[in-house]
Amino acid sequence: NSEKYIGNFKNDRPHGKGIYIYADGSSYNGDFIDGRKHGHGIYNKHHYTYEGDYYKGMRHGPKEVIDALNRGEKVDPSQYYFRMVPQFETSSDKYSWINRLVAVATGQRLDRPVLH
Repeated sequence: NSEKYIGNFKNDRPHGKGIYIYADGSSYNGDFIDGRKHGHGIYNKHHYTYEGDYYKGMRHGPKEVIDALNRGEKVDPSQYYFRMVPQFETSSDKYSWINRLVAVATGQRLDRPVLH
């Protein structure tokens, strides 16, 4: 296998900050959770570079849209797909109903940093 990972591990999977070099020479430098790109990172492949956010291994929006947002420009939300399916778990009997909850959310990237 000509792929290589340099970084932190948890349960034998990339977790935290790291660099993954793929067999085709492309690379990802950024955040990982449970072996997948998750958080902020930079993906390079030959003459293409994507810097942005990932969720469970998937990019959030087309490169030109993310690049426009990164430059602080306003972007029409119809230009990208931003949907989430949060999952909740608890061992509490009192709140066990949350284990059966189905939640779907939509979002919008703004021309300012994310607020928490």
